[in-house]
Amino acid sequence: MNVLKVTVIIHIVSFVFGVNEFHSWKSESGLEKPNLLCTNSCLPREADDYDRCCACEGKPIWQLDPSISYLPLFVEYVNTFGRSNIVGNDSSSFYWLVHENERMGRLPDNLCEFNNTLVTLKLKGNRIQSIEGINCLNVLDILDLSENPISSITNETFSGMPNLRVLLLVNTNIKTVGPNTFMKAGTEIFFTDLSNNNFESYDVSNVYFKRRAFCNITMASCNITFAKAEGILQPGVQYGGGEVVLNNSTLNQHPFQLLFGSSIESLRNINQYELIGKMTYEKLDIPCDCNFGALLFGDIEVFKRFYYLPIDGLYTCSSPEHLKNLNVLNVFNDSSLLDMFVCHKQNFCPSVCTCIEQPSRYRMIVDCSNQNLTSLPTYLPETIYNIELNCSNNAITEVMPVNYLRKLSVLDLSGNQVTEISDTVLSRLGNLESLYLTDHGLPKLTRGFADIDASKVWFGRNSVSCTCQEKWIKAWRLGSKVNSSNPLLCRTDSHGILRAEITFDNCIEKEFDRTFFTLLLIPATALVAIFIARVLRFDAIMLKSLFTKSKNVHYSYDVYVLFDDTNSDIIKYVLEIFRYLQHNGFECFVPPIHGDYADVRDVQL
Repeated sequence: MNVLKVTVIIHIVSFVFGVNEFHSWKSESGLEKPNLLCTNSCLPREADDYDRCCACEGKPIWQLDPSISYLPLFVEYVNTFGRSNIVGNDSSSFYWLVHENERMGRLPDNLCEFNNTLVTLKLKGNRIQSIEGINCLNVLDILDLSENPISSITNETFSGMPNLRVLLLVNTNIKTVGPNTFMKAGTEIFFTDLSNNNFESYDVSNVYFKRRAFCNITMASCNITFAKAEGILQPGVQYGGGEVVLNNSTLNQHPFQLLFGSSIESLRNINQYELIGKMTYEKLDIPCDCNFGALLFGDIEVFKRFYYLPIDGLYTCSSPEHLKNLNVLNVFNDSSLLDMFVCHKQNFCPSVCTCIEQPSRYRMIVDCSNQNLTSLPTYLPETIYNIELNCSNNAITEVMPVNYLRKLSVLDLSGNQVTEISDTVLSRLGNLESLYLTDHGLPKLTRGFADIDASKVWFGRNSVSCTCQEKWIKAWRLGSKVNSSNPLLCRTDSHGILRAEITFDNCIEKEFDRTFFTLLLIPATALVAIFIARVLRFDAIMLKSLFTKSKNVHYSYDVYVLFDDTNSDIIKYVLEIFRYLQHNGFECFVPPIHGDYADVRDVQL
């Protein structure tokens, strides 16, 4: 029976039944199925709902019109190894073949002779291992190959079967499902049941494909390791269209995370894509690691976007052991549970260290303590999170540059006799929240420390040498919110060990005495001249610059800040401006920090 005759029959059936029951239908997004009619109860609806309703509730014409012949076929075995042929009456419009729980070892030899008439094929519970060539059945509507030891399917297996509506592959030996296996061009399956399978690699293109009308894809009681081919989704294109059911299944991760990433920021990129339909689960077992924790780290509304939950549904953790059988939804009532969703990073984690990602704290904890290390690790695992590096109680004396310094939020070097930290290292610690140097052996502080907030550096009770040449330390400390529990002790020649904030007061007194003594010896006329020159010196410098041609002069700083560096309130205010300008890319010269003790300001300028 050709397609033209079938189309004529459809219009007749539609006329007979359509006024009250069914009508012809073609989905907006998919293929025409001339043998399928849609129930009138699907009207009127929006296009997406209408297509899905027709996909779920539609009926084939041989079920609606008794005048259309729909007759059985039979199997005749030709040997004892399960080889067979199909036999039957050749005068029917459509045929059905049901041969279940038998000894069929391969598809019947003459199967393709019924390519335009066989619409129902149920071969459940046989011994079929290969179904290559089954796509010759152009008008097949229902295919049930469940409980056969089928070993593989590809994206060519069901191609060229535009009328295939129901596919059942329950409890088979299929391990791998490659890209676009069930929704390749020329195929549009409305019901797919893949339950009770162990998929070692299941490409997510069989879950998210360009919008098609389908009812559901069921993968209940499965173990599923999702995989991803590149370039699956494109912004502005609709994907999905029906329901994906994963009841009682165990997943390696949610397919959304495979497509968009594991951080909550990357997961929110789903808004760029038009994903329709839904995924439902009951008693779903999920590995409760850092990837799943990143999803939970959002809010429950974001979570529901990923996991549609029936009223009696349950999500439980399948691993690790300390979270096994935990109801995931409890996290939204007890946020402290989020800290337990972690991943142990193996790749590029130094062999003497442990590397654990913890999304709830937006960090990767790297513990290299008590390993007799003599330097920082050369490399660490890639991560989107801040790094907290614990190298305490080792034998590190020199801290040299490594490529992950800008990612560090915590660097613990306590219990190390650190004698040198290069200024290059200090300049790359802009993300640092805490630097622990208790038990250090630093002889003195280099000016590179001025790039770090003083309140974030913990020196412990060990002192550093302080002379008037390090007077910038006072401004550095006063400009930060340093409390008494975090002292910096200065070792001086004349006053012993003092807190840094008071160590340099004597330097100010000596400077004042020397200046006052000099002023007493200068004649009054010289004082007037010096006063005028001092007031107008910057104007003179600016005028000079107007009449002097530049000779490719390179300036080290963009901004020079001159202020009363004996007033602690002014120092704090200026340092706030300094950090703001520095954050916005300006190089600033602040004399108490960057200048040397007793420098001439005109020379600095």
